Amino acid sequence: MKKTIGGLISFNNFLSTSLNKDVAVRFANNALKDPSYVAIIFIITINPSISSTPYACIDKFSYYEAEKEILFSMPTIFHISDIKPSSINNRLWNVYLTSTGKSDEQIINLMKHMREEIQGSSPLYQLGALMIKLGEFDKAEEVYINLLKHTFDEREKGNIYYQLGHIKDSQELHDKALDYYQQALTIYEDKLSPDHSNIATCYNNIGLAYDNMGDYQKALPFYEKALDIYQKTLDANHRNIASPSSSIGLIYNTMGEYQKALSYCTTAHEIFQTSLSSNHPLLATSYSNIGSVYQNLKNYPEAISSYKRALEIGQSALPPAHPDLAVYKHNLESISKNESK
Repeated sequence: MKKTIGGLISFNNFLSTSLNKDVAVRFANNALKDPSYVAIIFIITINPSISSTPYACIDKFSYYEAEKEILFSMPTIFHISDIKPSSINNRLWNVYLTSTGKSDEQIINLMKHMREEIQGSSPLYQLGALMIKLGEFDKAEEVYINLLKHTFDEREKGNIYYQLGHIKDSQELHDKALDYYQQALTIYEDKLSPDHSNIATCYNNIGLAYDNMGDYQKALPFYEKALDIYQKTLDANHRNIASPSSSIGLIYNTMGEYQKALSYCTTAHEIFQTSLSSNHPLLATSYSNIGSVYQNLKNYPEAISSYKRALEIGQSALPPAHPDLAVYKHNLESISKNESK
């Protein structure tokens, strides 16, 4: 590591740190019990104006409050500014790190897309939302449950219930998701105007929960309610209109009403094309959805073209192990094999 001074170091998981140096020394001393080991203490200096990674002080929510824990999201990338032996023990080294805005290009794209969609009233709320995007659902749930205990603002409680619903839906616990969404919707309907975007988003996700349960007849009216609010309150090409439009199209696709499906999915796709960057992951999903409709319509050339675009965009916007890439590859390989027969 001493040869890497001036270079970069990356932590690809969530990084737990402490403002209390004694905590770090205590953990390091555990490693020194084995005489074949050396121990490292990372001393990190953060410049918030250039740091590319979200972080938050979570000591109030930590089991050991005295540890003064700071949690960094992934991927955390630092500049290695210096490495020095510690005065405490000759097998203990201090590695001095500073924040950097540099990152892998694919990670930059993914994090950019995530941050465009992550909003919230506090850094912890935003951190929870980012954890959801990264698939760290248990950690996100822990953040929001703790936030709920310390939140007295009703609208903020509604937002937290909504995120807990999102988590449960992602964990395929759709009944629990519906309970949380209903709690959020009850607060929103009491505190917000009938056409507020939060109500529309809640309708949309209740529809999604029913959709995931295979109850398309219940899902459809909630998607339609969401779409109605968005169309009343937003510009015609606003991205939020695309989400329920796409979902309605996919339900019609599942129900065998392929022309209706194509109409709704095409509307959504045209909005995505005008409102998103050319390599946004949602655009890949949209191409995949349209490919599925064309495949059902037996228009195989259009289906293959759409699946190819989905894969191309996915490969440029997502990490190599992202599960969506496997779906896009499978779709393309499957229809290509059928066409070659």
